[in-house]
Amino acid sequence: MGEMITVMLGKGGIADDEVIPLFEGKVLVLGRSRNCDVSLHRFDAYLELSLADQARIDTENMGVSGKHLRLSVVGCRLRMEHLGSQGVSTFNGQVFQGVHEADLTEAPATLRLGQALESYEIRLIVAEQFDQLDNECRERRRQRRLTRKAASAPAPVAAPISAPIANAGGPSARPQTVPATGPCLVFVGAGGRCSAPFAAAGSVAEALEVAQAPWEPWGPCHGAPSCWGCKHRVLAGREHVVWSDADYRKESGCAADEILACQCTVTGPVQLERID
Repeated sequence: MGEMITVMLGKGGIADDEVIPLFEGKVLVLGRSRNCDVSLHRFDAYLELSLADQARIDTENMGVSGKHLRLSVVGCRLRMEHLGSQGVSTFNGQVFQGVHEADLTEAPATLRLGQALESYEIRLIVAEQFDQLDNECRERRRQRRLTRKAASAPAPVAAPISAPIANAGGPSARPQTVPATGPCLVFVGAGGRCSAPFAAAGSVAEALEVAQAPWEPWGPCHGAPSCWGCKHRVLAGREHVVWSDADYRKESGCAADEILACQCTVTGPVQLERID
């Protein structure tokens, strides 16, 4: 058997199919705050919600502190430490406060913060299996997102979706204006150019999937201020870009002409360039 690593797999609620590796010697803080290493407010399912639904989830998770629990792994032992005197969690159905340790070699364990709907299965896997598990969970999250979007979408918007075409000037060249019969998002990257109706997705990140962009839409989310995975430069239509969280914009360190795909929606024609 190869090298083993510890992973947390989200179960239910906004954490469903989120995969978090727990590397030996690295400490992770879990909670609602965006400043946590693992933040409920940075999960894909949470970011896709309306502001009203986000407020409802926050109310349901009031028992989860901004910085709730510190996790670390030594060998096969998991250490959990509450960061507030009132912090409460359950591990394998047993309520605990303060510090709790467990041996993960016996069987997968279940962790729940406060009374949250979400739980986390913590288990050991062979290191070589991590990428496969992560990709499978990402795909399930993507399929659920597209299914929800299709169920709530209005009548289709008549706007052409162009096939990717070569960017002859290279990744650093400024693109020529792409004609479109109706408002659309135009994405430009090293791999080519594509477009999508802006009304087809609730966020720029979702529109990247609708357009089937010829480059990876975004990488693993490290949170502000390490926002490199989904950063784009606005080439045209900056007035049509709306940030969902002004504070996160400040934390991300984005320049005036830069946006994060996961944090922005658009209200009209916009042309974006991938920042690598």
